[in-house]
Amino acid sequence: MKSHFRTNPEAKTNMKNKGGYWYHQKQKQKAFRRASWATLTLYVSVAILIGFAATRTVLAGQKPPTIHQGIDVKTDDTKWTFTHETVEQMVVRLANEYGVDPERALAIAWCESRDNPLATNYNKNGSNDKGIFQINSIHKVPDSCRLDAECNIDWTMKTIKKQGFQPWGSSQSCWDK
Repeated sequence: MKSHFRTNPEAKTNMKNKGGYWYHQKQKQKAFRRASWATLTLYVSVAILIGFAATRTVLAGQKPPTIHQGIDVKTDDTKWTFTHETVEQMVVRLANEYGVDPERALAIAWCESRDNPLATNYNKNGSNDKGIFQINSIHKVPDSCRLDAECNIDWTMKTIKKQGFQPWGSSQSCWDK
């Protein structure tokens, strides 16, 4: 059987004209290439602007925030202050304030959550543990405190001061070495 193009040379010519299948395929490819270049150009422009803004800040004599400076962020009715203090520094500071052994407190935090303030564990009995020291939901501490590093550590140090290390007995084989 002979090809349609061989018997009818006008058919191939008609496919190249506007309205043919191959014409539309070619137009789609061109549009895709234009969109890809536009996206790439946008990303490069944004990166250049960010670099320029950072350079301008330094050249103007303004120093970016350091570890010791706090950054205040104001939202609707809440003011949050981020101090860049590490979890380990917070544990040591609050342990010393409450008279708790900081080395043991650091070991418990590491064993419970690997110092992750957002660590969450769901237990078989339906309760859950959240935060650096994996405070269990049976203690009725709100999630806003359990998932906030400083609040979690503060509550834990108060509890250790009152009850000792018993609430963290399930991980004692890890931290009591």
